[in-house]
Amino acid sequence: MEGETYQVHDLLSDARYVWHGRRNYVELDPEIQPAHIFRLRRWLGGDRFA
Repeated sequence: MEGETYQVHDLLSDARYVWHGRRNYVELDPEIQPAHIFRLRRWLGGDRFA
């Protein structure tokens, strides 16, 4: 949703990202990272995510 902030946790690589708004970038490379499985958590404020 526009204006929202999310924490994105890639369950395959254990990487974590903070995404803002509706549009974000994901890259897949069959030799390096052929897939992602994301867990999204919405930012509640401060350092808290739901």
